[in-house]
Amino acid sequence: WTHNDSGDSARVFAVGWDGIIRATLPLAGVIARDIEDIALGTDPGGAEALFVADIGDNSAVRASIDVYRVAEPSVLGLPAGTTLGAVAPHVIHLSYPDGARDAEALVADRTTGDLYVITKREARSRVVRVVRAEDMVAFCGRGDGSIFLPRARACSASARARSRRCARSRRCVASGRARSRRCVASAC
Repeated sequence: WTHNDSGDSARVFAVGWDGIIRATLPLAGVIARDIEDIALGTDPGGAEALFVADIGDNSAVRASIDVYRVAEPSVLGLPAGTTLGAVAPHVIHLSYPDGARDAEALVADRTTGDLYVITKREARSRVVRVVRAEDMVAFCGRGDGSIFLPRARACSASARARSRRCARSRRCVASGRARSRRCVASAC
């Protein structure tokens, strides 16, 4: 799976080993601002899912970024160039608490469900971990589906241990209190 950069409609492409586009998958209801990456992961039920990262922000002015999750469609046996029916993705709204950032990459951990957003254009790029993104959107948002990515900082061993301990705790996620945000998200 691949995508175009900014300036194209919201769609992704299945490409065969021979470089031929096998299928195009339009994303219904999505206005693509600056899609920078795509990752294969799993949805909360463990099914294969594509995560399309609209995380680019060359001028660092966007109040939030979006990651779109769609079930990975099967394209086996389809004729080359097939356009699939548009799908409405699950939208994960993210915002940085300390201001806009320009990000370039997204990594999805298939085992934990964590997402990693990788920024650029700073003296030091940041790797921001969004722990169990689905739970955070459901329980720790501002009420509009948004979650806050944590402030990037150097993490001590004790902070990493606290983060791992907290990530395993459903109480932390289910509480929905503002202080839970630091518990379920860490930048390391």
